[in-house]
This record gives sequence, C-alpha cells and structure tokens, in this order.
Amino acid sequence: PQLAKQLTGINGVVEANLVIVNADGSLGLSTAANGIFTFKNQEGKFQSVGAQTVEAGDSLLNSANAGIVQVLSKGNLYLVSPQLSTTGNLSLAAAGSVVYRDSAKVPANILAAGNITIQADRGIDLWALNHTKGVIQSGGVVSLVSNGKILADVFFVPANNVFSSNLNGEPAVGFFGTRR
Repeated sequence: PQLAKQLTGINGVVEANLVIVNADGSLGLSTAANGIFTFKNQEGKFQSVGAQTVEAGDSLLNSANAGIVQVLSKGNLYLVSPQLSTTGNLSLAAAGSVVYRDSAKVPANILAAGNITIQADRGIDLWALNHTKGVIQSGGVVSLVSNGKILADVFFVPANNVFSSNLNGEPAVGFFGTRR
C-alpha cells in the first residue's frame, strides 16, 4: 500500500494491477486502464501515455545487459523504454503478446551483437518513434515470429536483416514495419 501510494499519489490504493507510462516516460501504478496510446502532440512529436492492465503471468522488462538474454513470459511481455544490450543473442518470447514502447524523453533500445528473436503467440506490437535515438540493432538477423499481427513501427539497423514469420516458419501475414 505504501509503494502504491507513492507511485500513484492516491491514498487508499491497497493493490494496483496496472503499470502506467507517464508523459515523461516514467512508470507508475494504477487501478484503472484504458490502454497505452500514441499520438502526435502540439510540438508535432509522437507521445505515448496511458495504462496497461498487468495480469498474472505478464512480465515487464526494462533493462538487461548480458552476454545472452533470454526471456519467456507466460502471459504478455511489456517492454517500456527498455535498455537491452547483449554481446550475443537476445530472445524475447511470450505466450500472449509482446508490446514495445518508448517515450519522448526515454528511447527504447535493443542492441545485440548476435541475433534478435521476438516471438509471441498472439501478436507483436512494436511502436517506438517518440524518441529519435531509439533503435533495434542486431549484428545478425532480427526475427519477428507470431501467429497474430506483427506491427513494427520502429527503426531497425540494419534494415535488410529483418524477417517475419508465423510459429510454423511460414511467411507472416499482417506484417507492417518501418526500417532505417
């Protein structure tokens, strides 16, 4: 209750079940969700704000720096302005969806010297154009794997090594992406 009050500023919050992305990119807790929304602000820049319900089995990953990173979520995997770096391969997998966001003040970065694999049974939603320095950069191949929609509005470096497929290894249906 004390941590929930400090993060939300609301007295009497006994248990929070939401992670909030504030306009400044900071994280908070809440008890009511409407989703994470990205819009163009008055300055003409993209901005992500809102709240996302966190259910049992969901995971939130914010930072990792290791030789190899491998994350498996039993539910959804939320990457909110993550700073992920490896000297080898990076693998992110979720039984639900993978959601990747940045903010105007904090970039979202995935940097791997090896291959990057992002796999989700229900869909992949990568939106990180709020900050100009955000990137998904691989020294190898970037594989986006899902039976759901794959939405990728992010900067990939290099752009020619990004591939999408369904869980059977067939070409993905519904892949939409932005590449540098």
